[in-house]
Amino acid sequence: TTRDGDSLLARVRAAPMTNGGLITGTVVTAIDLFGTDASRDDQQRAAARAAVRAAVLSRAGMQLGTSLDTGRTLAALAEILVPAFADTCVVALLNENGVAERLVTVPSPDAAPCPPMRSGTEIHYPARHPCDRALRTGRPVLIQGAPRVKALDPDEECDRKSLLLDAKSLIAVPLLAPSGVRGVLAIALTEDADPTPRYDTADLELVEELAARAGLALENAAMFDRQRTLALALQKSLLPTDLPLPDGVSIRVGYAPGAASEVSGD
Repeated sequence: TTRDGDSLLARVRAAPMTNGGLITGTVVTAIDLFGTDASRDDQQRAAARAAVRAAVLSRAGMQLGTSLDTGRTLAALAEILVPAFADTCVVALLNENGVAERLVTVPSPDAAPCPPMRSGTEIHYPARHPCDRALRTGRPVLIQGAPRVKALDPDEECDRKSLLLDAKSLIAVPLLAPSGVRGVLAIALTEDADPTPRYDTADLELVEELAARAGLALENAAMFDRQRTLALALQKSLLPTDLPLPDGVSIRVGYAPGAASEVSGD
């Protein structure tokens, strides 16, 4: 609300002011998304879009990070965005060979039928594809219209859909971890509408925020996997390699970590 009592729709960002590592204040900037010449219909559409963004962030706060399973975390991320915010969402992570591996493909329920790319499929994005640029540069990409890449053969039509080459608007954001780029998250609007929706910089910032949260969740999942692998290796090393074979007795050996003891108790 302005000092004159009028309402406006604005994008607001806040950043801390620091001095010697201590927070001494806050810098707040606000941008009027439409200005005084915006029509009421434009303002209503923008308000509805802002409400969708808020709902998406709210769902992300409740769902991301609740699981230490990588596949479940990525699936939850995609289902947050489709169909509320996108017609299609895809997520690929870099494997140990540095090749993108598609793990999640979530299309809108109303999308044209086409078998989704199988989880674990290696995917080589064409040059200049937004996902390729996000993976190479570690920076988000927002485009309007279909990506300008080499045309595919007619029998690759389903691959065309999986690569989001029919997009009317597309956002690709790298999934970042302390070690660098771990993968890419891409969303697209592919269906025609009147008026045809388009992503903007506010949408890009939203997807960046989701990708940052997802990156943290993935890092926690990877840390859990490493610790679990070490624990299993320790458990296996504690088991005897040979067992005595007394007459009339069958012997088995196992290792069970204690659940109630604060120290040891295995």
